[in-house]
Amino acid sequence: MDGSIDILAETPVLPPATDSHPSPSEQSIFPNDAPESNDSLQVEEDSNLPQYLKDVKYYLEFVTLLVGDCIFMVPKYHFMRYDQFNWMWDTDEETPHKLHDIEKADFRAFMKFLHPMYLPNQPPMTTDEWVSVLKIASKWMLLDIREAAKKALDTRPWLHKITLARTFGVVPWLRDGYFYYASREESLSVEDVQGLGVETAFKLITIRDGKLQRSREAFQKDVHPNSILSLRCKRDSYQSVIDSCSFAVDKELSGELEGVQAVHGDDAVERVLWARSRNDLGSLRLAYIDLVERKESISSEHALKLGLETTVNLCRARQRWLNIFPELAGKANQSPSDLWIEIDGGFKEELDLVTSLSALYAPQRTPPPVCHTNGEKKNKK
Repeated sequence: MDGSIDILAETPVLPPATDSHPSPSEQSIFPNDAPESNDSLQVEEDSNLPQYLKDVKYYLEFVTLLVGDCIFMVPKYHFMRYDQFNWMWDTDEETPHKLHDIEKADFRAFMKFLHPMYLPNQPPMTTDEWVSVLKIASKWMLLDIREAAKKALDTRPWLHKITLARTFGVVPWLRDGYFYYASREESLSVEDVQGLGVETAFKLITIRDGKLQRSREAFQKDVHPNSILSLRCKRDSYQSVIDSCSFAVDKELSGELEGVQAVHGDDAVERVLWARSRNDLGSLRLAYIDLVERKESISSEHALKLGLETTVNLCRARQRWLNIFPELAGKANQSPSDLWIEIDGGFKEELDLVTSLSALYAPQRTPPPVCHTNGEKKNKK
């Protein structure tokens, strides 16, 4: 030999086949040569067949699972790490365990996470697959896998994370997401309102309005009343603000104003509807300016009357106008702590609900063992 190892050198050799019926100790281990009896093959201790040990780590057992109309046969290993899967023992294709309320696409994605099949170049998990992993891990209380899915999805846009937070009880995603929409410079779009839900979106718009209205009030009170120069400055600045309001309305609602050809009243929303019905451009424009200038925020009820797109455009024009006051007053819009207080107050019911859901996934802490002193032990005896 040339020094190479003969891998067959230690392979046991079975006794040669004979024409006579083999004794039990001589029966072949291969299925095609097995006897017709349905009894399990019993290998006696003095059998000539080789005896093998099962590897403690890599002798994997499989379980057969029915998900919808599809049968999966997968290793038990990862399942058996969790107490909730102690029922996974003997199964076969004729008697698989049925998994209820699980979609096969979700389970397939979950298996892709548990058992990568294309090492070392495993295709990356898609966003939908990570959502499937989060869904199943949350349903089965697999907390370490749930955390892995949350970490993978943490880079998703805030709108997506808010939606997931409501379903799977992720409080930071919900709370931080609302803070993002309440504090960002860009106003909410129609898509944002539709994704967040009209009620939630207009709560955020009210919070955004509130911080800018405080800057407006600060601007109006900030000029010393006894200073002629200050009064003139205030008058000139306020006139520029009014002009800016008109500009904001023209900018954000030009599409609707172009198609319309003055009426006075207290309800600006009703005046908008009246002006629309008569194609009265002047009245429509004045009504929009009143809605932008007034102290009260635009609400979801207004959206039902005016239409979602018009209402969102009005909110954008309103923000464009109110953003002028912090610059004129020379003050910050609002401190982050104040904004957090408004978010926690405005969304208290929803945050409490998601917090309760989140508590279900908190790791269960085992209380530490009680240590007794020798004297305590004697007293107990």
